[in-house]
Amino acid sequence: MRKRWQSAKLWVRQSLRLKVIAMAIIPVIIVQLTIGAVALIAYGRLTTNLVLNRDRELVRLTADQMAAQLTEDVEHLTRQGFTLNALLGVPTTRPDPTPPPENQPWDNGDIVILDAAGVVVAARSNRTDVIGQDWSTRSYVLAVAQSLEPVFSNLVPDGFYGEDVIVIAVPILNDADELWGMTLNILPPGETTSDEDLYKRMTQTLWHGDSTTIYLVDGAGRVIYHSDAQYIGQDMSADPMVQRVLAREEDAFRTKRIRKTIITAFAPIAGTEWGLIVEDDLAVSAHGMGGYQAALFLLLALGGVAPAVVVAVGLKRIVAPIEALTAAAQEVATGDFDQTIIVHTGDEVEALAIQFNQMSARLRESYAHLEQRVTERTAELAVAKEAAEKAQRTAESANRAKSVFLANMSHELRTPLNAILGYSQLMARDPRVTPTQQEHLATIGRSGEHLLGLINDVLTMSKIEAGRTTLQENAFDLHRQLEGLREMFAMRAADKKLALLLDVAPNVPRYIEADEGKLRQVLMNLLNNAVKFTEEGGVTLRVGKTRGGEGETRRGGDFPPSPPLPLPPSLLLTFEVEDTGAGIAVEEMASLFQPFVQTTTGQKSQEGTGLGLPISRQFVTLMGGELSVHSEVGQGSVFRFSIPVRLAEADEVAVNGAQPQRRVLGIEAEQHAPDGGPFRLLIVEDQAANRDVLVKLLTPFGFEVQCAVNGKEGIAYWEQWQPHLIWMDMRMPVMDGYEATRQIKAKAQAAGREVVVVALTASAFEEDRDAILGAGCDDFVRKPFRENDIFDVLTRHLGVRFTYEEEEADAVVSETPTAELSAAFHAQPDDWRSDFRQALIELDGNQMAALVAQIQASAPALADAMRQWLRDFEYEKIMQVSGNE
Repeated sequence: MRKRWQSAKLWVRQSLRLKVIAMAIIPVIIVQLTIGAVALIAYGRLTTNLVLNRDRELVRLTADQMAAQLTEDVEHLTRQGFTLNALLGVPTTRPDPTPPPENQPWDNGDIVILDAAGVVVAARSNRTDVIGQDWSTRSYVLAVAQSLEPVFSNLVPDGFYGEDVIVIAVPILNDADELWGMTLNILPPGETTSDEDLYKRMTQTLWHGDSTTIYLVDGAGRVIYHSDAQYIGQDMSADPMVQRVLAREEDAFRTKRIRKTIITAFAPIAGTEWGLIVEDDLAVSAHGMGGYQAALFLLLALGGVAPAVVVAVGLKRIVAPIEALTAAAQEVATGDFDQTIIVHTGDEVEALAIQFNQMSARLRESYAHLEQRVTERTAELAVAKEAAEKAQRTAESANRAKSVFLANMSHELRTPLNAILGYSQLMARDPRVTPTQQEHLATIGRSGEHLLGLINDVLTMSKIEAGRTTLQENAFDLHRQLEGLREMFAMRAADKKLALLLDVAPNVPRYIEADEGKLRQVLMNLLNNAVKFTEEGGVTLRVGKTRGGEGETRRGGDFPPSPPLPLPPSLLLTFEVEDTGAGIAVEEMASLFQPFVQTTTGQKSQEGTGLGLPISRQFVTLMGGELSVHSEVGQGSVFRFSIPVRLAEADEVAVNGAQPQRRVLGIEAEQHAPDGGPFRLLIVEDQAANRDVLVKLLTPFGFEVQCAVNGKEGIAYWEQWQPHLIWMDMRMPVMDGYEATRQIKAKAQAAGREVVVVALTASAFEEDRDAILGAGCDDFVRKPFRENDIFDVLTRHLGVRFTYEEEEADAVVSETPTAELSAAFHAQPDDWRSDFRQALIELDGNQMAALVAQIQASAPALADAMRQWLRDFEYEKIMQVSGNE
């Protein structure tokens, strides 16, 4: 809207004719519109007041006429009541009216005559069955007996018609003004077909058309009569207008309804509790106003158009040459240089036209040369654009195909691995498992974790090639990572009787900031190949440090020079993996880093896929380095790379680094769900093994667990069972987890309930996390999951508190002062202290654990603390207690 207004303003500014017309006409139009608006408002108010006064007076007069009609009907009923003389033979000095002929029909409704005791003594001929009935307890009979005055009742139930009726009750008095009897006229509400209908007689003087509504209400606010019969009998006592008329007020006012203005007038009926209400459509009542409005609008239009026509005709000769010049200039701006203007005004406009014609001629000459050059360049660009678009389409298609492949491979690989790791964790919890079996399960777990790392990094490598990943740098403990790698490959090296050495230079920092996962994967790949292709001798992992690339040393032969880094790093770390294996032939060097290509030695081993080295090289390149190799057949190989890193502080690692997980032993006592019972957990998973892992993990802790095999069944379980938390697999048949989550969340919101949905997915891609959370999931757990991942979710979303295996041991260690532990250490034999310090220097965790076991009996507090620190790689604390410099 704002842009349109700005465009209109610009258009007016650019037109001289419109400017002059606007300045001459707009003030006139504004004055005329103001006068017209004031006149219309005043006329509308006057018309409304006239209609209000008319309807107020009309409804008052009609109410008076209705009261008079009712008085006449009372007198008529009084005369008919004296027929009781003939029935009872009671003498009276009052003149007896002449009784109606026998063939005279009764008036509208039913006439019933009661004696003084309220017993029916006469009725119309076809209702003789009521004669003799005692009506003395009826409200209108009691009212007449008490007041000795005519009574006009409200709508009351009566058996006479089987519906609510109106009763006009008139007393019959003897000469002593004592109640002799009474005459009742029983009337059904609404009109009948009789010309003598009471309501017709009462309202016949009120003129109304199709737009007018008239109705009567009794003293309780119920409708006695209505021009629309469907409203008769309805209770309108809550209507403010009805309340006012029943309070004996009379007035008229205007109200707004849908597309209508209604004039409502009302007045009470004298001598009754009734009220009369008339509603009239103001537009119909004031139908003549439209003609005056049309005439006024016509006059206003003529008053504005006439001056505009006069001004426009006068401006035509002045503005026409300027408009022609403007139009020609616009054509030139669009590229049409064949414009010539002929103006004979003899003033500045003619001089401007001459200058314009000269400019157009010069532009026409320049454009003739430029057009040819543009045509040639456009043809070249069109060819280049077509080639670029084709290449882009091909690349996008390849990336889409790769993304689909990666998603499927992630799911297919991680799903069975979830069962492997899950069952190994469950078996490790079994108290019947022997220590040897525990070691085997730990090996299975480490191997599974290793396999998971391989799967993740292979997929990440594919994401790099598709341009979908970046470095994930964080602060971590480099020494701990290197020691973990040594321990991981120690058993394999020992099985082949190989020496596995870790050589870390003294100046290598412990805490660095780099991509921990990618560095670990590269070293794992290189160590794995070195151990796999070495039959005798050993494997050495060396780590050294240089600043700014100076002072680097080379081992194992000459290497191709690394490419220059984009920025000189503050710190370079150099990693070498050297083995004494079979070596690599020169002719195989060119294909060494190609995907799915293996050397002759690798083919003989019948192991691997040929992806390890290509992945490693890509990771190193991504981290800012270059992986190189030197090898001699029969002598061994050395793989080497240098990467830039930044120093980190220990407190950064404490926050960002992985913390050791403690095993959950159970749930703290006296915990229950908000409804007072146990926590209910629903597992929606199509793979039986994955369902079984979760069931067996959660059931022993007192959780109630149910399972569904797809999203549709999960929705049904949620509606019937109302679980507190749902573990939702995202890829399932029939209905996937995305749709199931959306439907469950929508149903829960509509029902005002809360439900926690936690996604279980085998996807390794971070962008899938946004899609899953966008579907309504409250949290996100990747497969294969660890048991602590599951317990952490229950704590985070349900507030479940667990007890842990090492809480008491932690307390013992934390409560033991460092000085006491140091004194206990120096109290051990000299040979033991010397061996322990040597193992600490070599970072030999197995040797240190064996030495700690020797002092368990003599120094249990020191042994427990050392064992915990070894498990958590807290070598600084060990060095502090041992006094090692």
